[in-house]
Amino acid sequence: MKRKSICLSLLLTLCIILSCIPVYAGNADFSDGGGNSQNYSSSGSLSAGGYRSAITLKRGKTVTAYICRTERAKFKVSGSKYKWKTSNKKIATVTSSGIVTAKKNGKVTITAQKGRTVYKCRLIVETPKLSSKTGFITKGKSFQFKITGTKQKIRWSSSNKSVVSISSSGKATAKKSGTVFITARVSTYKFTQSVTVPKPSPTPTPQPQKPVVQTYTLGQTWAVPGQWRLTINSVSEMDERNPYSDLYPAAVYLIDYTYENIGYTSNFMDGLYIDLGSIDSKIIDSQGYIGYEYPNSPTYYPQEIPVGAKCHAQSCIGVDHIGNLKIYMDMYAGNDYNKKYSAIFNAPVK
Repeated sequence: MKRKSICLSLLLTLCIILSCIPVYAGNADFSDGGGNSQNYSSSGSLSAGGYRSAITLKRGKTVTAYICRTERAKFKVSGSKYKWKTSNKKIATVTSSGIVTAKKNGKVTITAQKGRTVYKCRLIVETPKLSSKTGFITKGKSFQFKITGTKQKIRWSSSNKSVVSISSSGKATAKKSGTVFITARVSTYKFTQSVTVPKPSPTPTPQPQKPVVQTYTLGQTWAVPGQWRLTINSVSEMDERNPYSDLYPAAVYLIDYTYENIGYTSNFMDGLYIDLGSIDSKIIDSQGYIGYEYPNSPTYYPQEIPVGAKCHAQSCIGVDHIGNLKIYMDMYAGNDYNKKYSAIFNAPVK
């Protein structure tokens, strides 16, 4: 029975001691006692309070020391049995054994006296704040973290320097994608902030813009500045067939057209040459099938013409389906094979 009572007493004492040590973390609202508070999101946290390092006093002199709010500290003096007192219990209290507890921001004088021996401490109570923070930094960029409300030394660290490094002044630099924890320590205060460096978005491959293809009808002119002008004059059905041909089209059409050289030059030709039965064009019949050059004899043949000249020409085209035609033109600008020009002619048949 006696042993059980001793255990209960020890447990009660431990609970009282633990309840006197405040620890703040997660979504903490940590005010400085003057109505100003610090809020921390799920990506950051603050732990504070407990015993800081001892404060050594000097006989006959006033020592200035800094302490964070909620912290405790032991005063070190020579000898014992001193009478301790505080000038303001609302700012800091002191026990008979020389243990001070910071209550709220402000300045207070702690005095230890035994006879004519006097020790004094000008104690300044602070509440450090992580006043500048971020949860994201772009690779290659930097961010300046700031702790305000303190004159004590700030110690900065990163959980992974290869992802985000941080200088002694709190300047963080993102080096590669990932997530780290940036930590700032002021005495027993520990600020932790999660920082993510996002993976860079893939650079979209620029898609070449398709040139706008102009559509023309019979009698209209396709003009390419500095190159040529082309006009489809008419499309008419031919009755005659070539008895020696192995082709048996449903219809043969005579395409009558005119072209003019207004600046076209080529190292491979003596001038501008447009043959609607060649690779320069595709003739599409009424059902969407490609027509083909038919070996009939037109009256006018295409020729190579120099700059400033015109040519009246005709082409005989065989198709497998009777009806109107579409003529697709694709031509290059002389010696420049990077400049391609296109046009479409809607050609109703007479």
